Amino acid sequence: EFSVFCCIFFFFFNDTATTEIYTLSLHDALPIFYIMNLKLEKPIVFFDLETTGIQVAKDRIVEISILKVFPSGNKESKTWLVNPTIPIPAETTAIHGITDEKIANEPTFKELAKEISELIHNCDLAGFNSNKFDIPLLAEEFLRAEVDFDMENRKAVDIQNIFHKLEQRTLVAAYKFYCDKIGRASCRERV
Repeated sequence: EFSVFCCIFFFFFNDTATTEIYTLSLHDALPIFYIMNLKLEKPIVFFDLETTGIQVAKDRIVEISILKVFPSGNKESKTWLVNPTIPIPAETTAIHGITDEKIANEPTFKELAKEISELIHNCDLAGFNSNKFDIPLLAEEFLRAEVDFDMENRKAVDIQNIFHKLEQRTLVAAYKFYCDKIGRASCRERV
C-alpha cells in the first residue's frame, strides 16, 4: 500500500504522463519506491529511520536508510546500522528486529554524522511521517553529534500528509470506505 502513496506523491512532481518507472528497494524495512521522471531542481533524499523508541528528544537512531535521487535521474542509496549508545527496549526490537547485540560493534551516529550530512547536503528531504518524527529525530542526532543541520532552503515532503489529504480521515470517508465495501444495506443493518 505504501508504494501506491509514493506513486501519488511523484505524480505531484510531474504533471505529464510517463512510462519510465524504476523500482528500487533500499532495505526490507523500507518500502519500494516508484520514481517517475521527477523534475527536480536539486536532489531529493527519501529516508527512513529505525530507532530505540518514539520520543524525539530521548531516543536514538539504530538504522538509517537513504535513497538520494538527483535531477539527472541518477540514484545513490546507503543503509547504516548505528550503535545508539543506549539499550534498545525489547518491545522496540520486536518491531524492527534490531538487537543490542546486532549493533554493538557498529559506529555511533556521532561517528557517521559527517558522512550522512555530506550525503544529504543541499537536498530536499522526504519520507513517511518524516515531518513529525524522522526529520526532528535526525536533527536531534546531529545536534548531539555537534554537526550543523538546518532545514533552511530545503523542502520537507511528508508522504503521510499527502496520503491523508487524498484519503481523508472523516466520518463521511469512513462511511464510504466501509459501507461501499460491504454494501449499503448491510451497513444500515449494523448501525
